[in-house]
Parts: sequence; C-alpha cells; structure tokens
Amino acid sequence: MLRLADVYAAQEQLVRESIASYDPLAMMTTGAKYARALDAKDRKGRATQKRLLIEVVKEQLEFKLAQFDLLTLGD
Repeated sequence: MLRLADVYAAQEQLVRESIASYDPLAMMTTGAKYARALDAKDRKGRATQKRLLIEVVKEQLEFKLAQFDLLTLGD
C-alpha cells in the first residue's frame, strides 16, 4: 500500500535531483545555439539550422519550440 509520506519523500527527492542537475551555463549555451539556428534560418542556411537544432534538442529534451522547429524542417 502506498503511503502519502512515501509520495512526499519521492517528490522531495525528485526536486533535490532536479535542482542538483540545473546548470544555467549549459542552458545559456543551448539558448545561444538556438539563436544561431534561427539566424541560419533567416540566412537560408538549412543544413546549419538543422544541425544546430538537432544539437539543441539533444541537450535540452524539454525544449518544445526547438523540437517543433526541427520537425517542420523535415528531411
């Protein structure tokens, strides 16, 4: 039987692990890479844009906008 105290303990552990893995420098780097991908799009550099978007999505799996941009590129 699952106890409420166990749920709270698991939630607290998840928060601790999330905070420990937070790396603002990596997020800034990923953001800069995404900005370069958008710049490549403006300059019609499709190959560069796709390469950068793939890197961004690998680095930040939850970056939904980058995922969408990558999907709209197609093959």
